Amino acid sequence: MNISDICIKYNVANSTVRDILKRYQTDNLVAYKPRGGARNVKIQQLHTNYLKQLIDEEDQENIFTLEQLKLKLLTEFPNHFTSFNSIGVDGLRLHFDQHLQVTMQRVEQVKSVQLNEKEKRVYCQGLTKHGVRYMTNCVFVAESSFKICVVTGRARSIKGKRSNVLTKNKKSNLVTMIGAISARKIESLQHVMKQDEKINESVLKEYFIRLIDSLDKTNQSMFVIMDKTCFDSGIIQLFEQSKHTLYYLPTGLNVFNPMDTCFGNLRHYMKRTFGCDSINDWVKDFLVEESKCKEWVKDSIDNILQYNYNYKS
Repeated sequence: MNISDICIKYNVANSTVRDILKRYQTDNLVAYKPRGGARNVKIQQLHTNYLKQLIDEEDQENIFTLEQLKLKLLTEFPNHFTSFNSIGVDGLRLHFDQHLQVTMQRVEQVKSVQLNEKEKRVYCQGLTKHGVRYMTNCVFVAESSFKICVVTGRARSIKGKRSNVLTKNKKSNLVTMIGAISARKIESLQHVMKQDEKINESVLKEYFIRLIDSLDKTNQSMFVIMDKTCFDSGIIQLFEQSKHTLYYLPTGLNVFNPMDTCFGNLRHYMKRTFGCDSINDWVKDFLVEESKCKEWVKDSIDNILQYNYNYKS
């Protein structure tokens, strides 16, 4: 029986029969020629065994990152990889998932979270010790920067014409805001049109002079709570000469500062209010009811109670 008769009898292509015969002559197997398979595989079984050995030698004090494992692999097998970029970190991670079933962990992120939790606990427990009461004797100060555009972008195509129309671009302005809020009202709010994202020391000092004068009218000693990065020797000196106390909030703990929530509402208000002629009108017309201030302060108190159950506001 020749090849043509086999093709007719089994209804297969001529090239398939020839491939089967060729494999029988070389491998002594009656089977189809293998197709597909792994392509461009750079990490072989030898490399996998070496990586597994490195992982087995790890301990709690000496944990390898993917970058370190990549460097060790390139150093151990310099002739197997042509360059530093022959294997990537993502490819190494994928190889671990498919061949070693190893769970990846973000070690640095866990450390930062633990440190953050410790700072929160220390801050919240210190409030009771120093007599800081959010609802009665506290003013919260914060600084925020965001971009606004007073002129809204509008474009309308002429009927019967193409929809692509030319519009005049309006460059957005970077506004740095600094504000103070209490459980009763917004104590003060000031904006500065700046090229950078920070308010200079002279403007900041001037702001706090006005804030202290305003707090003196309440005839009550207040705690002024704000981010630790805002502290300056000149500002500290101002509060040392007054009856009010400067109380620092560790950097990154914005959940304990209601002024950050106020800034979020201010951004929302500015983006959706276009009837004002200037930024001065926007800031002037931004009013907040006392109930809203108390609500924002209460949200911060709820966060404090998670770390200090005995806190009384």
